[in-house]
Amino acid sequence: MKPLESFLNEHPPNRRQSLLQPFQDEIVHLYDNGYQVEQIQQWLETQKIKVKKVTIYKFLEKIKVKNFSFQNPKESKNQGETSNNFQKQEQEDENEPTQVQVPSFQELKNLLKK
Repeated sequence: MKPLESFLNEHPPNRRQSLLQPFQDEIVHLYDNGYQVEQIQQWLETQKIKVKKVTIYKFLEKIKVKNFSFQNPKESKNQGETSNNFQKQEQEDENEPTQVQVPSFQELKNLLKK
């Protein structure tokens, strides 16, 4: 027996497999035939598989189904930003000091007189 075959027989893979993987053909078939993710979710529940819609979206994206694109809800649809741009903008915003309007001494003095 070859060393690789021996290793494969002695050591099962440790990588986690998606719950949806055994249903990949059915999920793709439903999606390609116009079924919405909510309907696919309902069908999976009949197979005793309970997952969130986002799990199905990500699974479809991962297996690269034709004409499928999962838009991250954080992305700005109007500006067409990618999630990387969004994250960079968030980081830049965090690095900038917050500007606070501090009243002048005279303004404080006037407030205290009232």
